[in-house]
Amino acid sequence: MLATEEYKVEFRKELKKFEYFMQIKADLIAKGISVKNRIAEGSAFNTKQIHLYQHHVATHSSPIPEDIILYPENEVIPKTVISKLRFNPDSEWYLDYEKGYKLRNDKKREEYSVTPTSPTNFDNQFIQNSPLSSIVQKLGIDVAGVIISNYCFYFKTKKECRFCEIYQTHKSHKTFTKATKPTKEIIDGLELAFQLDSNLKYILLNSGNIISYDQTVLEFIKIAQGIKKLKENRNIDLIGILMPPENFSLMDEMKQAGFDKVYFDIEVFDPSLFQIIAPGKAEYGYKRMFSALEYAREIFGKGSSYSSFIYGLQSLPIDLNTSTWDPQIENQKALEAVDGLLDRGIVPLYCVYHYSGHNQIGPLILDAEALFEFSVQYGEKVYTSGVIPGSRDSVVYSSTSVTNTLLNDGYNLAKLKNLCLV
Repeated sequence: MLATEEYKVEFRKELKKFEYFMQIKADLIAKGISVKNRIAEGSAFNTKQIHLYQHHVATHSSPIPEDIILYPENEVIPKTVISKLRFNPDSEWYLDYEKGYKLRNDKKREEYSVTPTSPTNFDNQFIQNSPLSSIVQKLGIDVAGVIISNYCFYFKTKKECRFCEIYQTHKSHKTFTKATKPTKEIIDGLELAFQLDSNLKYILLNSGNIISYDQTVLEFIKIAQGIKKLKENRNIDLIGILMPPENFSLMDEMKQAGFDKVYFDIEVFDPSLFQIIAPGKAEYGYKRMFSALEYAREIFGKGSSYSSFIYGLQSLPIDLNTSTWDPQIENQKALEAVDGLLDRGIVPLYCVYHYSGHNQIGPLILDAEALFEFSVQYGEKVYTSGVIPGSRDSVVYSSTSVTNTLLNDGYNLAKLKNLCLV
């Protein structure tokens, strides 16, 4: 049935709002957001936990939200724009509370009503005397994330990725007593998290390298086997982020154990820069990383072999000097990475560079407008490529899941614009 003219007008109106809140999200991701103390007067929210990294050199002294919903799904646009709260006390944007949560920018004279994501009661539950929140983190609205190990053997050989902060973050913001969490505590933690939160639909397992590449994969397989009944009963999508194994047949075992998707992250697409920024991964091999991704594509199926790169680092010079960084050159290089992965049938993902005082690259001032432009072009390329099955809601997880990047937002914008044309 053809849409009425009235509906078409409303659709275009909401589409403009969706796109504008994407622009605001790009601003918040690139430049961060400050927080007023009186947000404590409002209703409870999902409190920010530092499991993998801190987003800024400054730290907050009181609880702040993990995410804020900028644009909620509705009958016209059934997609959400949700942003990670990257704390920056110097940002023009700030979160306040005055008869509801407000996102404000006094310089732009803008104010919007926003909603922090709802709280979990993970802090009040314990697994072997450890708070559940130190084992499982709620990401967005529907993802349960677990960092299996905050240690990576690259640090032992000083071959860690030059942007990596996971080990230093663990030492300075320790939430779990050990760098590597026991398998049983992870399994029990996930079981309890899904009992407590009915919104959870996905499990993301992430880790530094443990002992060896193959041993890390075997640890992922053990956890998948331990949550097999939970996965079946709740129809959970299980995703792993890790380095590929030496023995590619272990990917078959991952699939048999219940993994639906895998990320083997290339980090930097240019092979020369890859050698400099990811020296440990370079020893594994640039070409071998792609061979593993292509093998995973055949094992896990269309749209289920992913590789992420870091927006902000794709155009750095060999000496990693950030002072001459050019956002337009970065966009060009980042789009080349998108094309290169799509050409291989690999789903490209990206995260946005951050610095909290611990890595070897240092501060980098991002351009929010360029990030938004890139995200729009990224979405168009991924959508028109057909690499994502049409039945899927977003590039990965759902529109309420990925809050620290605009990859799902860009993809959904492309889908919505196509629908508008139709």
